[in-house]
Amino acid sequence: MAYRVLLTDALGPEGLARLREQPELEIEARPGLSPAELRDAVRGFHALIIRSGTKITADVLARADALRVIGRAGIGVDNVDVDAATKKGIVVMNTPGGSNVTTAEHAITLLLALARNVPQAAAGVRAGRWEREKWLGTEVCNKVLGIIGLGNIGTIVAERALGLRMKVIAYDPFVTHEVAARLGVELVSLDELYARADFITIHTPLTPETRGLIGRDTIARMRRGVRIVNCARGGIVDEAALAAAIKSGQVAGAALDVLEKEPPPAGHPLLQLEQVICTPHLGASTGEAQVNVAVAIAQQVADFLCRGIIQNAVNVPSLSPEVLRVLRPYLLLAEKLGALQAQLLPEPPVEVTVQASGEVAERELRSLAGDRRRVHVVDARLEQLHPGDRGARPPDDRLPERARGAGAHGHAHDRGRGGGVRRRHGARHQDRRLPHGGGARGLHPDAPQPRRAGRGGARRHAPR
Repeated sequence: MAYRVLLTDALGPEGLARLREQPELEIEARPGLSPAELRDAVRGFHALIIRSGTKITADVLARADALRVIGRAGIGVDNVDVDAATKKGIVVMNTPGGSNVTTAEHAITLLLALARNVPQAAAGVRAGRWEREKWLGTEVCNKVLGIIGLGNIGTIVAERALGLRMKVIAYDPFVTHEVAARLGVELVSLDELYARADFITIHTPLTPETRGLIGRDTIARMRRGVRIVNCARGGIVDEAALAAAIKSGQVAGAALDVLEKEPPPAGHPLLQLEQVICTPHLGASTGEAQVNVAVAIAQQVADFLCRGIIQNAVNVPSLSPEVLRVLRPYLLLAEKLGALQAQLLPEPPVEVTVQASGEVAERELRSLAGDRRRVHVVDARLEQLHPGDRGARPPDDRLPERARGAGAHGHAHDRGRGGGVRRRHGARHQDRRLPHGGGARGLHPDAPQPRRAGRGGARRHAPR
C-alpha cells in the first residue's frame, strides 16, 4: 500500500531524502498553504509533517479523512489541536531531542548578551556612537540563576551556567531534590526562586497553567533589578506587565526569543525599550538542529506508516518494535472492542475497564488502557463513533504480580469514578474513568496535567 505524506512547512533536504528512501511513501511538499487551502489539501493524506508555521485545528482535522499521523519537526505542539487529533485516533509526534542543545545555548547566549548589553552597544557603534560609559554591564559569575522548568533544555542550561560559576536554583514540581542535587542545582519553591534570582530563565511549555506565569504579581515578588530570559514560548510572559516593570526599574532588562504574537505588531511596547533584546524565534535555528529534527521526524513518520512503530508520540504511548510485535493483535482487539461498545451503548460510558491475562499482562498495559497523559485506542474509537465531551481520569501506578492464563477482554459500564491497575481472579485490569463533562486529554510529556483531571502524569515544567 502507498501512503501519502504532505509537508506543509520547509523540511531539510536530509529529511526529504530519508522519506524518499521508503518506496511505500508518496511525498508532496506544499509549504505556505493558507488555513482554507490546508483544510482542502489534507484530504486523502495519511501523514502530515509540519513545523511551527502550520496550525492544525479541529476544523482542519475534520476534513482529514485518511490522516493517521501528524509529525511536528520540533518540540512544541501548541500549534496542533492534540485533543481533536486524539479523538480521531490520529497520532501526534514531535522530536524532543533534536534541538535541546541549540535552544539551551541560545538561552545562555541571550543571558550573557543581556548582562553586558552587547546588541545595544554594537548598534551604537554602527551608528557612529562610542558609548563605553552608557553600557555598564554586570558579571554573571557568582550570580544566582533561577531556572523555571528543569526538563531537557533546562538541565542543559543549568550545566552551562554552572560552568560560568553561577549559583543555579530551579523550580520544577516533577523533579526530585535528589535528581536536582546530582546536577548541582538547588530545588526551591517558585516564590523563593523569585526572591533570590538575579537572572531568571524560562523553560516550560505554554499551557493554560503557564500562560501569564510571569505577570504583574509575580514580577512584584522578584528581586529588584532582575533580568529575565525567555526562549520557551510566547504567552508565558505578560508582555505589557514586563514592559511596565522595566520602565519602573523593577526589572533591569529582558532577552526574549519568543513573543505572544510573531512577528510582533508595529509599536510593540517591549521593542521600544533599549533594555530589551529580542531575536526572531531562533532557539532551534542552527544547521545541526535543523538536520536533527528533519531526519528524526522523517524517520518517525516512516516507521509509523511502514512498520507500525510509534516513537515520541505525545498522545499515545511510544512502543518499541519488540513490544509492538507482542501487543499489535491486542491493540487491534482494543480498537474493535471500542467500536463494538460504541455501537451497543446508548450513551458515552463513564468507565472503560481493560482486563488482560497471560503474556500481554506481563507487558505495559498503558498502550491498551491509556495513562495520565494519553488517550488509548478504546477511548479513541469510542470518541469517533460515540462523540461526546468526555475526560479520562488517570489510573494509578500499582502493578500486579505475574498473571496466569491467556487472553484479553474489555467492557464498558456505568459506575463510580476512580481508576487503577489491579488484580482480580489472577488477571490484570486497567480502568479508564470517563466522567461526563471532561475533555479527552492528550498532553505533551513535558506539559502539566490540567487540575480538573488531577495531579500527576506530566513529567515536568508545571508550576502550581
